[in-house]
Amino acid sequence: MRQGSNTSRRPRRRAATRWPSPYRRFGLIAAIASLVLVFVMVSMLNVHWYIAWIMGWSVVTLLFYGWDKQQSRQNGQRVPEFILHSLALVGGFPGGWLGRALFRHKTRHTSFLVVLIVSTLFHAGLVWWMWR
Repeated sequence: MRQGSNTSRRPRRRAATRWPSPYRRFGLIAAIASLVLVFVMVSMLNVHWYIAWIMGWSVVTLLFYGWDKQQSRQNGQRVPEFILHSLALVGGFPGGWLGRALFRHKTRHTSFLVVLIVSTLFHAGLVWWMWR
C-alpha cells in the first residue's frame, strides 16, 4: 500500500475458534447441564418442577464455583463473574451460598453477596406467591 493513499487497510480477522467467548462456553454448558438435571428430576423422579429447577441450577452453580476456585489457583480459564451472577439469579442461589462456604470463594466480593441476597429474597418471594 502506498503512503498517503485513500485505501485503508482491512483489520485482521480473528482466527475462528470453536468457543469464541468464555461467556458463551460457560453459559451453554451451564444451561444444558441444568436443564438436563431439571428434566431428569421432573420426568423420572417426579420432583415438583420448581424444586427441580432450584436443585438443577444449584448443582451446576456449585460445580462452577468449585471450577472457578480451582482455575484461580492454577491461573486457568476462569468462569466470568457475569455467569456466576446469572446462575444465582436464575435459581442457583443455594449452590452459590454453598460454593462460597465450601470453597471459600468470592467471599471478599461485595457484588456476589448482594446478588446472592437479592436472588434468595426474590425466590423466597416467588415461593410465597406460588404456595399462598
